Amino acid sequence: MPEVEPDIVSTSFAQFMKQNRSGQLEFECAEALEKVVKGVRETCKKGKLTVTFEVSCLNRGDPTVLAIVGEVDPKVPKKDVSASIFFPTEQNTLQRTDPNQGQFELD
Repeated sequence: MPEVEPDIVSTSFAQFMKQNRSGQLEFECAEALEKVVKGVRETCKKGKLTVTFEVSCLNRGDPTVLAIVGEVDPKVPKKDVSASIFFPTEQNTLQRTDPNQGQFELD
């Protein structure tokens, strides 16, 4: 663990998340994580949650004040959607039965 000068108080990452936009970013992360977990449980496919921070000087040339923008990007897996089978007609409409297949005569 790095040495910290006694008169400097550092902010932990958890504290930073609570303070960023009055806790809104932390709330968005928690909400997004729940959505990803739900998607993974429903599909058994991989999900992903990315949090990106853009850090810049608030005033150009002044490194003493920083602006930090956080962005939450969830990748929720989606269920596979089954396809419906249709056959095109000569008039380019769709029908459920194959026009090239014969029909059985049922008595």
